[in-house]
Amino acid sequence: MEYADRLKQNLALSDEISAQMKLCTSSLEQFSQLLKEYIRLRYVIDDTDFWTDNIRELARFSMEHQQEMVGNGDEALKDTSLNCAGATSAETKQILLLMKLRKDLGVNLPADYIGTAKSVADIAQRLFSQLA
Repeated sequence: MEYADRLKQNLALSDEISAQMKLCTSSLEQFSQLLKEYIRLRYVIDDTDFWTDNIRELARFSMEHQQEMVGNGDEALKDTSLNCAGATSAETKQILLLMKLRKDLGVNLPADYIGTAKSVADIAQRLFSQLA
């Protein structure tokens, strides 16, 4: 499957999972599993066994994995994030993921938290506590 087709499929599946997450108000463990699958799909790492609780490491691995999948030499997906805030592409990827979750689930995640979140477990707890 071409990368673009796979990405499109993963985004659609992750939208279905976010709908399930919104309804999952009785079990933090079940919610956490849905969040893990959501992240694996959004970051297009669902075809690997790689997992860590560190959200920044997941974003970084996702970028490396995408570069391997897409190919086109070392320059294909290099870190091109040169903004005034000095954020890396992995940081930007994390921020976009959390902003998408905030929107889809209708929860409040403060901007300062979105940029500094460290663990998937903490993110799950924060999201779940607002849905339960």
